[in-house]
Amino acid sequence: MGYSSILKLINQGDFSEAKKRMNEYIDGNEVNEEDLKLLIDYYNATNSLFAGRILYRIQCSMGKYFDAYETFVSLLSKTMRKELSLADCVELADLPTVERMTEDIIEKLEDDLDIPQSLIVSQIYDILEPKLYAAKQEKDYELIARMANNIWFEELKSSHYLYETAKSCIKVKDPLAEKVLQKM
Repeated sequence: MGYSSILKLINQGDFSEAKKRMNEYIDGNEVNEEDLKLLIDYYNATNSLFAGRILYRIQCSMGKYFDAYETFVSLLSKTMRKELSLADCVELADLPTVERMTEDIIEKLEDDLDIPQSLIVSQIYDILEPKLYAAKQEKDYELIARMANNIWFEELKSSHYLYETAKSCIKVKDPLAEKVLQKM
């Protein structure tokens, strides 16, 4: 079974067989850098959500957590499906990579990211925030506060981590702390 035969199945719309073969391929650790590049090129050329989900899984399995995060954000902006979770890669990523993801999402939010804010909170903020908060470092509290300040407050209120957000804001003397505390 060649990797290109899986892409051919995707092109033909035989997602069931492609998924089966892809799972075997990933589970057998047969994916190499050349295959990954081929899939990235295919995903970029076709914007196939199916190929994007496979790409995300492969990037996670290869330890390419920031790349997986970027693929996740790309998929989230194209669909509201919740078939993937950023937690899959954040749990395994080291703290500097999670900090880099957070810096990136802050930049994207400042540039008016085209993803509904409710999804930003549930699919990104609530995944990144606990790992940053657990680090108990001032720079991570600052990242939490900056990220929270770039999310519409009406949507931020739905976060499962309001207490931690408030505490982080207090630690870095961010005025958002008072507003969050009033909503708890």
